[in-house]
Amino acid sequence: MAGWLKANGIEEATYCPPKGYFVADENPEAFEQYEATFPAKEKKRLPGQLFYDGVMETDRIILRP
Repeated sequence: MAGWLKANGIEEATYCPPKGYFVADENPEAFEQYEATFPAKEKKRLPGQLFYDGVMETDRIILRP
């Protein structure tokens, strides 16, 4: 909610991400080992997903970069 901090007497605040939030960036080797414990992922394109080749198109609109 916009203005909540000031309305509650807080003039300044700093966001600090939770510990472990950026674990893949902070310790990439350990993260790779952790990821390797999961089965390999298969890429799929399911019905209803858009194909993106720089242009997105539906029956009614065309989106271009």
